[in-house]
Amino acid sequence: MSVKRNGYVLKDKEKEEFARLGFQHQVWQVETTEVFRKAGFGLGQTILDLGCGPGFLSFDLSPLVGKNGKVIAVDNSEAFINYIESKIVSKEYMNITASLSDLKNLELSAASINGAIARWVMMFIDDPDKVIEGVANALRSNGVFAVMEYFQFRDMSIWPYSKAFKKIYHAVYEMIKNYGGNADIGGKMPQLLTEHGFEILDIYPVFRIGRSGSQLWSWLEMTSKNHDNVVEMGLITKKELEEYYLDWTKHSENPNAFFTAPPVLVTIANKI
Repeated sequence: MSVKRNGYVLKDKEKEEFARLGFQHQVWQVETTEVFRKAGFGLGQTILDLGCGPGFLSFDLSPLVGKNGKVIAVDNSEAFINYIESKIVSKEYMNITASLSDLKNLELSAASINGAIARWVMMFIDDPDKVIEGVANALRSNGVFAVMEYFQFRDMSIWPYSKAFKKIYHAVYEMIKNYGGNADIGGKMPQLLTEHGFEILDIYPVFRIGRSGSQLWSWLEMTSKNHDNVVEMGLITKKELEEYYLDWTKHSENPNAFFTAPPVLVTIANKI
């Protein structure tokens, strides 16, 4: 029987998350930079990095908005915010402000930002409407909100086919659900944003395949080291996790092996 938990799924592993999130940002940087471009983020703007983690998106946005622009990084992790502040103090990123914040209760002035971005954040929120309300309030008229979130998460697969792989990622989906989140939230974002007064400018999917030995392969391998959480929540057994790791090792040795990453839906909308 699974047990419902509160808070960030990997809250007790924030130190390990610095490395994983840094590598994840690197692996998905090209796709994210394209979102910046499509959203029209640029010089002189004030951009909100919603659920910023250790700030990797903020660090990329900093030179994009320039010295006359501003990046507002908000997260509910004190460790992550402290890390960003250390970068600010060292004068590496003078146009970033970092704030420890409950994302469902954003303390931002009305009509104070030009844009906002959320990447793999809404999937962990138990009340996404509250977050969207806060972003909508902070955005100026015609301000843009760009969202990158998974959808059809359970369609992940590996080839040659592995039942153990499928079982693990169905369990991960349920784990996120038990924390109050939704790993398929990307598919709901266009409707949710419309309901909160946004106009949808663009919707497009990002589908990626990771071959054995590729960066994307290494990313999922690094992520899988957190899957003991799924065992702790009673969603799979320790034996099932061991079977997954054994299958993964075998696939890693096969140059023809590949997996399908969780599909990402990008939704770009502006405040009417």
